[in-house]
Amino acid sequence: AAVRRSMPDMRSAEPQIEQLRGLVRGTVRIGCAESVATDLIPATIAHYQQTHPGVQFQIVSSATGKLVASLMDDEIELVLVHDPEPSEMLRVISAVAQPLCAMLRPDHPLAGRETLRLADCQKYPVALGDRSFGSRRLLDGVMAHSRIALQVAVEASTVQTLKEFTRQTGAISFQFQIGTQNEVRRGELVSIPLTDRALTHSRLVLASRANRMLPIATLSFVEALANRLAAL
Repeated sequence: AAVRRSMPDMRSAEPQIEQLRGLVRGTVRIGCAESVATDLIPATIAHYQQTHPGVQFQIVSSATGKLVASLMDDEIELVLVHDPEPSEMLRVISAVAQPLCAMLRPDHPLAGRETLRLADCQKYPVALGDRSFGSRRLLDGVMAHSRIALQVAVEASTVQTLKEFTRQTGAISFQFQIGTQNEVRRGELVSIPLTDRALTHSRLVLASRANRMLPIATLSFVEALANRLAAL
């Protein structure tokens, strides 16, 4: 009888035991901003899978509003996005400050500055994300409440297009700090924080749908990703 009573207890403990052994299995579905889709998320997953090889990932990159809608429809389990609209249906797991930065070639006249204001960029061609970008909405808000008029050479729907245009032409593009690290590390571009008040309060937010029970694999990865964000 004692053995029979212990079997359900053992089965209920199996997920925790497997997790401790690095034997968690499953698929984690995460939606992320493009700023983290080419560096932070792949790097975090690669490190995580060294100890959890049985966990697979489905990654979707899109605008914040679309990803939050997919989260609410349970098409994905997690989002890592910039400045989602506050909602009782959104459970914030972790949030870190992410200032908006100007991205420039190292030979740009402004490249030696430690900080910039948006007005400093008026004299030079710029490349902007389209109006689905959170960064574009922030920039439009600053321009709407000032006399700043940017010389827009290109609008694009992807961050990579903007970065490449900056590399090719020297035009200034704009990106949240987390999305600039690859190019800065390689010495291809320079990232300079913008100090306009409206551009300094953005947050990178890791969240799930409120009241949703997340699978063991997802919970395990959440801990790894939250620790990575805390180290930024």
